[in-house]
Amino acid sequence: MVDWAFEIPYVSGGRTESGADCWGLVVLFYNKHMNIDLPLYEWVAPDKSTMHKTTCEQAKQMALDIGLFEEVDSPEYGDLVLLNIMGMPIHIGVVIDKNLMLHTGSSHGVVVEDFTEMKWKRRIKSFHRYKK
Repeated sequence: MVDWAFEIPYVSGGRTESGADCWGLVVLFYNKHMNIDLPLYEWVAPDKSTMHKTTCEQAKQMALDIGLFEEVDSPEYGDLVLLNIMGMPIHIGVVIDKNLMLHTGSSHGVVVEDFTEMKWKRRIKSFHRYKK
């Protein structure tokens, strides 16, 4: 179902199949699997040197502000999962199964991981569902 994603290299600020960051992968997933065009937020890419640049948290907040997503307690297919990295909510993935998320990062590229395992469970900030 998401085999196409594993060919996409990690590129900070990327929004295409030629290269994508975590938000870019979410945008591509929503377009391919839900026929929804999300805002690109092309200027959103965490700056590892300062970690104070616009982050996925701010992109998520903008999406909430314009009514695209709502926070939910129980995640379902297609929901966003916002994750804390180094104590800050700067990473985002998409739920693709009961406990699985699709996400990407500079150290590992596109992967599917169980967000209920200790590595991720303690980092979950929130889940968000697209408003239809």
